[in-house]
Amino acid sequence: MFDEGWFLYVTLEECKRRVLKRHHQVMKMSREESMWRLMTNDGPNAELVIQESIGNADRLVEIRNHPSGDEVA
Repeated sequence: MFDEGWFLYVTLEECKRRVLKRHHQVMKMSREESMWRLMTNDGPNAELVIQESIGNADRLVEIRNHPSGDEVA
């Protein structure tokens, strides 16, 4: 049982960029396969999660990229 819910927010554009990168590096998909999957599955899922979950969070933590490329909260 948890006392509060946190939402780790990343912009939709950054989320899509990371998913495409993961498809290439981990899943070894071509650019075309990656884009198809992003447009038909992962992108709509990300939009739904942001739309439905952000309002239920007790805390919102925005994750953004530091100019060095490191993630910071």
